[in-house]
Amino acid sequence: MKKLWTTVLVAIMVVAIMVPSVSAMDGGKSEPNRQLTIAEAVTLIVEKFELSLAHMTFIKVPEATDYFTGIANDASYAEAFVIAHLNGLPLDKDVNPNDKITKEQFAHLVQHAVDSKGEFAYIMLFILIADEDDINPEYMGSVQKMLISGFMSLDKDGKFHPKRPVYRNYAIDVIDRALEFVREQSGWAPVPAPEEDELSGEARIKVEKVTEEVNKVTVSRVVPHPGYGLRIDRIEFTPDMTAIIYYTVTDPDPDMMYPQVISEAYAETYVSSQYTPEAKPAN
Repeated sequence: MKKLWTTVLVAIMVVAIMVPSVSAMDGGKSEPNRQLTIAEAVTLIVEKFELSLAHMTFIKVPEATDYFTGIANDASYAEAFVIAHLNGLPLDKDVNPNDKITKEQFAHLVQHAVDSKGEFAYIMLFILIADEDDINPEYMGSVQKMLISGFMSLDKDGKFHPKRPVYRNYAIDVIDRALEFVREQSGWAPVPAPEEDELSGEARIKVEKVTEEVNKVTVSRVVPHPGYGLRIDRIEFTPDMTAIIYYTVTDPDPDMMYPQVISEAYAETYVSSQYTPEAKPAN
């Protein structure tokens, strides 16, 4: 009887695990004129340019701590930094994601995002910049390309103001110009996010033996981007020994910003090994 009660208790225990948001940064959406941090800028660039790891092969899943000393693997922006780094965006190993990004740093990252989309020809021209001495020599090549291409511009006095902070509205304007350039030069265009009805696809089930009496069941679903999660609402045990696991795909936080990268959401639960699990949407 004791074993039976243990099995019943375990069978009804549900442990819902949402895929952590890799870019749970609001990027200043609620405050368009707020200064961007490096983390917010990197997340914005990864999202807008649709940078991903889909075209790469790894022996192990890359983590933030493989490349950065100050970014935890569970940080909301960790995956964005990994994606940016592996797509050639220059980020220091000891970068502080909470620092405010400067105009020259932003120009350097955006230009490398453009370069990641192909090889482009630029006019052989050197633009005179009144405050050139204030620009980090490491960033000068990117700044020149950004000015030549019209992604950025000098003020009426011919100054770039490289150390100034970057605000969200300005950042989006610069990125949109860069994306238009990429589209015109290569024909590349961002892939539209999947429609909401794509969430009606079937879930996958993985069963793992825990004990002779209990199995761990993982329910997973492909979702449009990492903002979506998966929640197990209830389990029904039928007379034909089927455990029907009802799940819900949870909506993204509207105040957060997510890269448009196809992801997988999952949740786990435990059921008696006497039952065959089956997953169904809760509504």
